[in-house]
Amino acid sequence: MSDNATPPPGGQAPTDGLPPILNLADFLADELPLPKPLVKGVFDVGGKMVLGSGSKSYKTWVVADLAASLASGKPWLGLETEKSHVLFLNFEIPAPFFQRRLKAVCLARGIEDEDRRNVEIWNLRGHGGQYKTLMLQIENRIKGRNFNVILADPAYKLYGNIKENEAAAMGEFFNAGEKLATAGNIGLCMSAHFSKGNQSLKDAIDRVSGSGVWGRDPDTFIAMTPHRIVGAFTIDITVRNHPEVKAFVVRWKFPVMTPDPNLNPAELREAPKPSASKAPKYSVDDLFVLLETKGPFDTVQDFYESAHGEGFVSKGDFKKLLVKLKAMAGVKVTKGRWAWAP
Repeated sequence: MSDNATPPPGGQAPTDGLPPILNLADFLADELPLPKPLVKGVFDVGGKMVLGSGSKSYKTWVVADLAASLASGKPWLGLETEKSHVLFLNFEIPAPFFQRRLKAVCLARGIEDEDRRNVEIWNLRGHGGQYKTLMLQIENRIKGRNFNVILADPAYKLYGNIKENEAAAMGEFFNAGEKLATAGNIGLCMSAHFSKGNQSLKDAIDRVSGSGVWGRDPDTFIAMTPHRIVGAFTIDITVRNHPEVKAFVVRWKFPVMTPDPNLNPAELREAPKPSASKAPKYSVDDLFVLLETKGPFDTVQDFYESAHGEGFVSKGDFKKLLVKLKAMAGVKVTKGRWAWAP
């Protein structure tokens, strides 16, 4: 420590488990090594990445392809990767079907046995639950195993009893994931589902179902949105620690996605517009059911995003219904937070 460095309280090393406070001159004195890249310019060891897409849109296939690519150092979706030791947490697909998917991906990508051994599978279908318990169990299992990355598919199987629309709860969820990544010096990638509705009307980081924390918290957010061309998807990548990555398009060719430079990534598929005569009508009772089943909501915006995902298309009508909803028995509004409190 230099003569001008900030000394710890009492002149002793900190004992609270937190990093020390550093003088700027000391902090800049030596070049810190960058973390090991996993997907170059996109995702690193120690970072958190979310892959979001719609339901039944080949998401697990894409994550399986990521595992194979990282195991072999081959490109993924056209992006360069570094050969890595991978732990795949499979929460959703029954083991026999998952085995067939992985075999198909490895055969298509030419992944030989030597590289296949860089991926380890933990089949956890039927064992999803409270993330605080599961994260600790995962941390205990990976100690001394030298994993570089964990792929968790899908993330909602880790929720337990938390609600994805609660910003505070989802913040704690991501903090637990960050602690796991930091403690194990690994990258953590989780897959997530898009909300319902026309995704072309939303920013890429706002397409995942639930709280906006899904888009704000990860170091890397990848949105895989249906393109105008059937079987094609626009890949939007939002990064915190790297230069901007331009959107591009991939096309499904069983069992993997392949980049298609000839398609315009801006041409997203739009949801069919209902005719005026068939336009859905929503009542205050619909909002009450939404609040009861998916609330509470920390802000009106969180409430509206959830409602919009369920098909409420007009923000003006939504706000009018809120006035009626507030007067209903069992509805409690405290400092902008909406809750059902029977």
